[in-house]
Amino acid sequence: MQEDKEDRFSRSKRISIRAKKDINMQGVNVDGEKNRATYISNTLKNNDIKEQALAGELSVLLEALRKEATDTEHFISIGDVANAQQSVKQGNMAKAYEYLGKAGKWTLDVAQKAGTQVIAKIIQSAIEVK
Repeated sequence: MQEDKEDRFSRSKRISIRAKKDINMQGVNVDGEKNRATYISNTLKNNDIKEQALAGELSVLLEALRKEATDTEHFISIGDVANAQQSVKQGNMAKAYEYLGKAGKWTLDVAQKAGTQVIAKIIQSAIEVK
């Protein structure tokens, strides 16, 4: 009888812990953009992306984007990349990743054509998370 009570208690405790994790996960996803940027930032930190490499590629990418932009959505994406560049200059990598995550598929295509692999990797990660 004593073992039965302990089993029920430990099972109840596991269920409670699992429920708390689910609630926390839902709470984290309330602000999707920040969550996505944090996820990408943490993922890429593990891959040791350097600020200098990112800053250099952002300049190259901005020039390539300017040459290929033809519609309003393209200009919005250029703004996201410019904001990312500004964030890198300020040392705010998480914000830079957030802006790059918003840049979208067109920016990814141009980044790949321009040979900016670090940025392409960041944007690809953001697209996969969405």
